[in-house]
Amino acid sequence: MFWTLLVPIALEGGMTSGQVAALASVSGLIAVPGLLLFGTAADRVSRSGLLAANFATRVLAWGAMALYLVTGSVPLMFVGATMMSFLSRATDPLFSSLMVNCFGVRSMGKMLGLMVLLHQVAGAIGVFTAGLVFDLTGSFFGVLATATLLLVAASVASWRISEHKVYREPVAVPAQFLTMLEATLAALKSPALLAQLARLVALE
Repeated sequence: MFWTLLVPIALEGGMTSGQVAALASVSGLIAVPGLLLFGTAADRVSRSGLLAANFATRVLAWGAMALYLVTGSVPLMFVGATMMSFLSRATDPLFSSLMVNCFGVRSMGKMLGLMVLLHQVAGAIGVFTAGLVFDLTGSFFGVLATATLLLVAASVASWRISEHKVYREPVAVPAQFLTMLEATLAALKSPALLAQLARLVALE
Protein backbone atom coordinates (compact mmCIF):
# COMPACT_ATOMS: atom_id res chain seq x y z
CA MET A 1 0.00 0.00 0.00
CA PHE A 2 2.88 2.35 0.78
CA TRP A 3 4.28 2.32 -2.75
CA THR A 4 0.85 3.00 -4.27
CA LEU A 5 0.10 5.91 -1.94
CA LEU A 6 3.56 7.47 -1.85
CA VAL A 7 3.07 9.84 -4.79
CA PRO A 8 -0.54 10.91 -3.96
CA ILE A 9 0.42 11.65 -0.34
CA ALA A 10 3.47 13.65 -1.42
CA LEU A 11 1.39 15.68 -3.88
CA GLU A 12 -1.35 16.30 -1.34
CA GLY A 13 1.15 17.90 1.04
CA GLY A 14 2.36 20.34 -1.60
CA MET A 15 5.54 18.76 -2.99
CA THR A 16 6.47 19.66 -6.55
CA SER A 17 6.70 17.05 -9.33
CA GLY A 18 10.50 17.20 -9.18
CA GLN A 19 10.53 16.64 -5.43
CA VAL A 20 8.14 13.73 -5.77
CA ALA A 21 10.32 12.16 -8.47
CA ALA A 22 13.40 12.51 -6.27
CA LEU A 23 11.52 11.02 -3.32
CA ALA A 24 10.38 8.02 -5.35
CA SER A 25 13.91 7.41 -6.64
CA VAL A 26 15.52 7.58 -3.19
CA SER A 27 12.79 5.41 -1.72
CA GLY A 28 13.28 2.68 -4.31
CA LEU A 29 17.05 2.66 -3.81
CA ILE A 30 17.06 2.58 -0.02
CA ALA A 31 14.84 -0.52 0.10
CA VAL A 32 17.80 -2.67 -1.01
CA PRO A 33 20.08 -2.17 2.03
CA GLY A 34 17.08 -2.65 4.33
CA LEU A 35 16.38 -6.03 2.79
CA LEU A 36 20.03 -7.11 3.08
CA LEU A 37 20.41 -5.86 6.66
CA PHE A 38 17.31 -7.57 8.02
CA GLY A 39 18.06 -10.74 6.06
CA THR A 40 21.51 -10.94 7.63
CA ALA A 41 20.19 -10.14 11.10
CA ALA A 42 17.52 -12.86 10.78
CA ASP A 43 20.30 -15.48 10.89
CA ARG A 44 21.65 -14.16 14.18
CA VAL A 45 18.86 -12.82 16.41
CA SER A 46 15.18 -13.42 17.13
CA ARG A 47 13.07 -13.17 13.96
CA SER A 48 9.92 -12.33 15.89
CA GLY A 49 11.79 -9.57 17.71
CA LEU A 50 13.07 -8.17 14.43
CA LEU A 51 9.59 -8.28 12.94
CA ALA A 52 8.15 -6.47 15.97
CA ALA A 53 10.91 -3.83 15.74
CA ASN A 54 10.23 -3.40 12.02
CA PHE A 55 6.53 -2.74 12.58
CA ALA A 56 7.23 -0.47 15.57
CA THR A 57 9.61 1.64 13.49
CA ARG A 58 7.02 1.83 10.73
CA VAL A 59 4.77 3.57 13.26
CA LEU A 60 7.29 6.43 13.32
CA ALA A 61 7.51 6.45 9.51
CA TRP A 62 3.75 6.62 8.95
CA GLY A 63 3.48 9.16 11.77
CA ALA A 64 6.06 11.40 10.09
CA MET A 65 4.13 11.25 6.82
CA ALA A 66 0.90 12.08 8.66
CA LEU A 67 2.59 15.12 10.24
CA TYR A 68 3.80 16.15 6.77
CA LEU A 69 0.18 16.46 5.66
CA VAL A 70 -0.46 18.79 8.62
CA THR A 71 2.75 20.87 8.49
CA GLY A 72 3.73 20.65 4.81
CA SER A 73 7.35 19.96 5.83
CA VAL A 74 9.12 18.36 2.86
CA PRO A 75 12.08 17.09 4.96
CA LEU A 76 9.61 15.35 7.26
CA MET A 77 8.07 13.57 4.27
CA PHE A 78 11.51 12.52 3.06
CA VAL A 79 12.36 11.13 6.51
CA GLY A 80 9.09 9.20 6.81
CA ALA A 81 9.14 7.86 3.25
CA THR A 82 12.79 6.76 3.33
CA MET A 83 12.27 5.06 6.69
CA MET A 84 9.25 3.23 5.32
CA SER A 85 11.13 2.28 2.16
CA PHE A 86 14.05 0.91 4.18
CA LEU A 87 11.64 -1.27 6.17
CA SER A 88 9.15 -2.21 3.46
CA ARG A 89 10.92 -5.23 1.89
CA ALA A 90 12.83 -6.14 5.04
CA THR A 91 9.98 -8.32 6.25
CA ASP A 92 10.42 -10.83 3.37
CA PRO A 93 13.33 -12.79 4.91
CA LEU A 94 11.75 -12.53 8.36
CA PHE A 95 8.44 -14.02 7.22
CA SER A 96 10.05 -16.88 5.28
CA SER A 97 12.43 -17.84 8.10
CA LEU A 98 9.62 -17.69 10.65
CA MET A 99 7.55 -19.99 8.42
CA VAL A 100 10.35 -22.56 8.44
CA ASN A 101 10.82 -22.28 12.20
CA CYS A 102 7.15 -22.62 13.05
CA PHE A 103 5.87 -25.01 10.36
CA GLY A 104 8.94 -26.79 8.97
CA VAL A 105 10.53 -26.97 5.55
CA ARG A 106 7.95 -29.35 4.11
CA SER A 107 5.11 -26.90 4.79
CA MET A 108 7.04 -23.79 3.74
CA GLY A 109 5.70 -23.62 0.17
CA LYS A 110 2.08 -23.98 1.23
CA MET A 111 2.28 -21.59 4.20
CA LEU A 112 4.34 -18.97 2.39
CA GLY A 113 2.04 -19.11 -0.62
CA LEU A 114 -0.98 -18.65 1.62
CA MET A 115 0.67 -15.73 3.40
CA VAL A 116 1.54 -14.00 0.10
CA LEU A 117 -2.03 -14.52 -1.14
CA LEU A 118 -3.50 -12.97 2.01
CA HIS A 119 -0.96 -10.14 1.85
CA GLN A 120 -1.91 -9.28 -1.73
CA VAL A 121 -5.64 -9.44 -1.04
CA ALA A 122 -5.27 -7.28 2.08
CA GLY A 123 -3.08 -4.84 0.13
CA ALA A 124 -5.68 -4.51 -2.62
CA ILE A 125 -8.42 -3.90 -0.06
CA GLY A 126 -6.22 -1.37 1.73
CA VAL A 127 -5.48 0.64 -1.40
CA PHE A 128 -9.15 0.65 -2.44
CA THR A 129 -10.20 1.73 1.06
CA ALA A 130 -7.56 4.47 1.11
CA GLY A 131 -8.85 5.83 -2.19
CA LEU A 132 -12.42 5.72 -0.89
CA VAL A 133 -11.42 7.61 2.28
CA PHE A 134 -9.68 10.24 0.17
CA ASP A 135 -12.77 10.67 -2.02
CA LEU A 136 -14.93 11.12 1.09
CA THR A 137 -12.62 13.33 3.17
CA GLY A 138 -10.26 14.91 0.64
CA SER A 139 -7.18 13.77 2.55
CA PHE A 140 -5.05 10.71 3.28
CA PHE A 141 -4.51 11.74 6.90
CA GLY A 142 -7.16 9.35 8.22
CA VAL A 143 -5.57 6.51 6.27
CA LEU A 144 -2.13 7.23 7.75
CA ALA A 145 -3.53 7.51 11.27
CA THR A 146 -5.38 4.18 10.92
CA ALA A 147 -2.29 2.48 9.47
CA THR A 148 -0.25 3.72 12.43
CA LEU A 149 -2.67 2.14 14.92
CA LEU A 150 -2.72 -1.15 12.98
CA LEU A 151 1.08 -1.23 12.99
CA VAL A 152 1.11 -0.93 16.77
CA ALA A 153 -1.13 -3.99 16.98
CA ALA A 154 1.05 -5.83 14.42
CA SER A 155 4.17 -5.08 16.43
CA VAL A 156 2.67 -6.48 19.63
CA ALA A 157 1.35 -9.58 17.83
CA SER A 158 4.75 -10.22 16.19
CA TRP A 159 6.54 -9.95 19.52
CA ARG A 160 4.33 -12.72 20.91
CA ILE A 161 5.21 -15.24 18.16
CA SER A 162 6.73 -18.35 19.72
CA GLU A 163 9.76 -19.42 17.70
CA HIS A 164 9.84 -23.17 18.31
CA LYS A 165 11.96 -25.13 15.87
CA VAL A 166 10.32 -28.15 14.28
CA TYR A 167 13.59 -29.49 12.90
CA ARG A 168 16.82 -30.54 14.62
CA GLU A 169 19.80 -28.25 14.51
CA PRO A 170 23.01 -29.85 13.19
CA VAL A 171 25.20 -30.99 16.08
CA ALA A 172 28.87 -30.07 15.98
CA VAL A 173 31.23 -33.07 16.09
CA PRO A 174 33.60 -32.92 19.11
CA ALA A 175 37.28 -32.43 18.25
CA GLN A 176 38.27 -35.46 20.37
CA PHE A 177 36.05 -37.71 18.27
CA LEU A 178 37.58 -36.43 15.05
CA THR A 179 41.08 -37.04 16.40
CA MET A 180 40.18 -40.59 17.41
CA LEU A 181 38.56 -41.26 14.04
CA GLU A 182 41.66 -40.05 12.18
CA ALA A 183 43.89 -42.28 14.34
CA THR A 184 41.65 -45.28 13.67
CA LEU A 185 41.70 -44.71 9.91
CA ALA A 186 45.49 -44.31 9.97
CA ALA A 187 45.83 -47.60 11.87
CA LEU A 188 43.63 -49.40 9.35
CA LYS A 189 45.92 -48.26 6.55
CA SER A 190 49.10 -49.64 8.21
CA PRO A 191 50.96 -52.34 6.14
CA ALA A 192 51.33 -54.63 9.17
CA LEU A 193 47.59 -54.70 9.81
CA LEU A 194 46.82 -55.31 6.15
CA ALA A 195 49.33 -58.19 6.04
CA GLN A 196 47.77 -59.75 9.14
CA LEU A 197 44.30 -59.51 7.60
CA ALA A 198 45.61 -61.13 4.39
CA ARG A 199 47.04 -64.07 6.35
CA LEU A 200 43.75 -64.57 8.18
CA VAL A 201 41.86 -64.60 4.89
CA ALA A 202 44.35 -67.11 3.44
CA LEU A 203 43.88 -69.43 6.42
CA GLU A 204 40.12 -69.46 5.86
